[in-house]
Amino acid sequence: MFPRIVIGGATINVYSLNYLIAITLGLFVAYKECKRVNLPVYYFPPTAFFGIISGIIGAKIFEIIFYAWNDFVKAPISTLFSGGGWMYYGAEIVGVIGGVTYLLIKKLPVLKPLDIAAFAFMIAHSFGRLGCFFAGCCYGTPTNCFTGVIFPGQHIRVHPTQLYESIPLFLAFAFFWSMRKKFVVPGTIFASYLIYYGILRFFVEFLRYDAYPFGILSLRPSQYIALFLFITGIGIFVWQYYHGTIKTEIKLNEKNEYVG
Repeated sequence: MFPRIVIGGATINVYSLNYLIAITLGLFVAYKECKRVNLPVYYFPPTAFFGIISGIIGAKIFEIIFYAWNDFVKAPISTLFSGGGWMYYGAEIVGVIGGVTYLLIKKLPVLKPLDIAAFAFMIAHSFGRLGCFFAGCCYGTPTNCFTGVIFPGQHIRVHPTQLYESIPLFLAFAFFWSMRKKFVVPGTIFASYLIYYGILRFFVEFLRYDAYPFGILSLRPSQYIALFLFITGIGIFVWQYYHGTIKTEIKLNEKNEYVG
């Protein structure tokens, strides 16, 4: 599509630009929501920092484990520090672990920040997939469907699986953002996101060209992880049902300041 743009003699990588926009939007949305729900915003920068750094590490680790293990064995240093090869699932899962670890160390609530992280994931991932589309990577299998796209260097139409994720994720963000005041129990937005994205990615993966089946279910790597996300989301709702109101809700004093 448009892997690079030239402005004033400077060449800009559209893929990298989109991901920079994606991260910026995610952080902006998360910060605004932190202020709305009265989370202590002074804990936002370190939580975001540990989440992003952990996410970057996780994206590379997952890519190596599931898609570049042979390359890593042959040339570990060059594979580890290569510019390409980043798996979104790794960024999300390990990023959450990094951010949650920091919150637990500081003895802060976890579920409400996870709800906020869900908004950041949805909007950031939506724009990030646009970067994949413009770069011409992560596309799907050949198709005669009217949605088919011919990417540079190809001669056949393929499924634009990047858009199959980007558009539904943006719509999900718009829906949950507009309904966020109705989700009064901490953790339910995050759980809903896990279920929604798990289902979305599970079916989109059938159309990805770079996916390979393995294991007892003969599913693709991302489909196994999608099932894990789906089950985790259901598990959060079940836990909520049997335990009632979450005990880790934020405590506010009469001045609406964080005190616990």
